[in-house]
Amino acid sequence: MDQKYIHYTAQQLLHDEKFLSAENNPTEESRKLWDELADKDENFARELKVARTILAGVQKKKEANQLSSEEELSLWNQIEQSKNIYKKQRTRRLRIGRSIAAAAAVLALCIISYQLIPQPEEEGVDYHSLIPSNASILNDQNKDITLIISDQDKISLSGKEATVNYQKGYIEINSNADEEKKAEEIKDAYNQLIVPKGKRSFVTLADGTQMWVNAGSTVIYPANFTSNKREIYVEGEIYLDVTPDKNKPFIVKTQDMNIQVLGTQFNVSAYKEDEMHHIILVEGKVEVILPDKSKQAMQPNQQLIHKDNNWNVHEVTNLDHLAWRYGYYQYKDQTIAEIVKNLNKYYGETISYDETVGNIVCTGKLDLKNDFREVIEALTDAASLQADYSENKIYLYVKP
Repeated sequence: MDQKYIHYTAQQLLHDEKFLSAENNPTEESRKLWDELADKDENFARELKVARTILAGVQKKKEANQLSSEEELSLWNQIEQSKNIYKKQRTRRLRIGRSIAAAAAVLALCIISYQLIPQPEEEGVDYHSLIPSNASILNDQNKDITLIISDQDKISLSGKEATVNYQKGYIEINSNADEEKKAEEIKDAYNQLIVPKGKRSFVTLADGTQMWVNAGSTVIYPANFTSNKREIYVEGEIYLDVTPDKNKPFIVKTQDMNIQVLGTQFNVSAYKEDEMHHIILVEGKVEVILPDKSKQAMQPNQQLIHKDNNWNVHEVTNLDHLAWRYGYYQYKDQTIAEIVKNLNKYYGETISYDETVGNIVCTGKLDLKNDFREVIEALTDAASLQADYSENKIYLYVKP
C-alpha cells in the first residue's frame, strides 16, 4: 500500500479511484491493507472512518431510490451553502466529490460528521463535585479502604490490601461472597474507591481492565461502561492494564491531564499535593492531553513529567519503582532522601534525617505489606543506620 495515503483526508479518499474501487468491490486483502494504514495513524483512521460512513450512506441511498437531476442540483447547492456558513470556523471541512454528490447529498446534510459541522462537546462529568472531603481517610493508615457505591452507601474493606472485582451481576469484594452487591443496584452510577496511606487495592473493572491503586489515592469510575467511551478519574497513583476495545477508548482524567488509550499498560502518578505528576508507559501507546490542550503521544518505556505547566518526555530503562503494585518498594542506587520521601508518602508518616544520612545511596527492596516500623527496621539494617522513635516522628542517623 502506498504510504502517501496515510496523509489523505476523507475528501481526498472520496476522490481517489483506487480507494473507491477497493470499497465498492472489497476483498479481504484490500480491506486489510486500508485497516493496516489506519492502525498506524490515528488521524488517518478517523478520515477513513468518515469516508466509509459516507460511502455506506451512498450505497443505501442508491438502493432506496435514484435522485432526479433537479434533486441532485438542489441538494448540491444546499451542501455548498452549508460549507459557506461554517467556512470561518476552524474545524476541517469534508467536501464530497461532485461525482457522488447526488447519492450522498441527503446523507451528507444530515450526518456529515464532526468535520463539516462542529458538534458540541459531550458534557463532561464534574468529578470534583463527586469527591467528598477524603483527607481524614486518605491520611490515616488506621482507616479502612472505602468503596462508595451509587446510593452513597459506604463499604469498609478491612486489611492492608483489598480486591474489588466487577463481575456480571455482582461485585465481589475480597473474594468474600457475603459482601457481594448486586450490579443492578448500581447500574450507570459512579463508584468511588478511597485507599488510605499504608494500603493498596486491586480492582477489575466491568470491561475486564485491571487497576492497581496505590496508597493515598482516590479513583472514580462507573460501575458499568455504558457510553461510547470508558472514563475514570484519579487523584493519586494507579497502574492500569487496559482491555483493548477500538470502539470504546479508555480515558484517564487527572486534575491537569487526560490520557487516552485503546489497550495498554501504564502508570499514572497525580497526587494532589505533589508539584510533579508523571506517566510511565510500559506497553502500547497513549496520547496525553495537557492543560494547554496540546497533545503528546508516548511510546513504551517513556516517562512524561508535568510540573509548573511545563512537561517533558524521556526514556526510562528502570521500572523497579512500579513494583508497588505487587506490594514492594524496589529501589536501585537511590539516596536515603529519595527513599524516605516515598515512604513518607506511602505511610503518611514523618521521617527526618541529617544531611549525611540523606546522601547515602542504597539498593534493595522493602515489603510494603509490613507495618511501617518493620519497614524502617529493614531499611536501617540494610543501610547501617539507627532510628530514634519519639512521639509521631522518626529520626534516622548513622550508627556510632
